[in-house]
Amino acid sequence: MKRISAALAVAALIGFAGEHAAAQSRGLGALAGQITEEGSGSAIAGVLVKLPLPDGSSIEAKTDDSGKWNVNGVGKGEFHMVIYKEGFATKTIKLIVEKETMRPEPVKIVLKKSA
Repeated sequence: MKRISAALAVAALIGFAGEHAAAQSRGLGALAGQITEEGSGSAIAGVLVKLPLPDGSSIEAKTDDSGKWNVNGVGKGEFHMVIYKEGFATKTIKLIVEKETMRPEPVKIVLKKSA
């Protein structure tokens, strides 16, 4: 349920396209957000936020002490953002970036501890 909520929040913030989006690429835009722990709502530091690109490279960031992250160089297209931190369940979120912007709406992500 939380995964669906996160996906819907991302859809509301970035907007899912009705058609299949173009391949993801580097560009002049940015994405930003915060990652918290399910249940407690505590910020999680040191989470890897990764946007893989078709050429095998990726755009990456790690969360700071307040769980906030920011990546620059994001172009238009469809991304499958991977969120990883040891001790937590890895999460993949589909993002559609329709417009490159340097002032993105924050993407709020909740991770749960792995079993």
